[in-house]
Amino acid sequence: MRMMLPLAAVVGSLMLALTSCSGSSTTAVLPASSEETVQMTADYPSYGSPLKAAAISDLVVVGVPVKSWDDVIYPDRVDSDDPVKYPQAGFSEEETDEFIADSGVPITVTEFEVTEVLSGDAKVGDKILVDQFGGTSSGVAYETENASNMRNFSASKLRSEKTRIMLSLSESHGGHRELVNPEEGLNFVSSSGEIGTVDGESTGKTTESFKKALNQENG
Repeated sequence: MRMMLPLAAVVGSLMLALTSCSGSSTTAVLPASSEETVQMTADYPSYGSPLKAAAISDLVVVGVPVKSWDDVIYPDRVDSDDPVKYPQAGFSEEETDEFIADSGVPITVTEFEVTEVLSGDAKVGDKILVDQFGGTSSGVAYETENASNMRNFSASKLRSEKTRIMLSLSESHGGHRELVNPEEGLNFVSSSGEIGTVDGESTGKTTESFKKALNQENG
């Protein structure tokens, strides 16, 4: 099983694309009152397919987002002299405090209700917390490139459309999980159980066949 770093551990090295624009929001993530949008880019491992991403995941579940809210995470305080891995390496305690306070990154936390378990330790009816980069802080909206924020998909709408979401998640950190990849780790499941990507392409598998293939991958 590949160990995935929690979001808070990689904030210090997160690359922010300082692409700002004035005006109204362009996605449902942003409140109408936002005056600025900032595009963020996070460097995630790519696995080549939803199945490959699921195979290295600690938990693969299907369900619906119940509710989402904004939060901010900060870099971990570390004792290291490697500035490549940790920008705060070599800082004084005061400089480290200032660096951490100035390096908060907005995230969205989503409570996700499990309706089907494909892999991992969970059961139907569980509600898990999933962190995603991007959110709103101090009137500024932060969007993550090439990622679908679950706050854009209400449980009532998904249920009315008989659609669910499949998540491939890393191990739990502080009671929260995160996608192993923001694109490959989030897919849609139709009423017939067919799995499609966020780009609308079919994976050619249903949840049943996906689970069998996943068991073979992990065999």
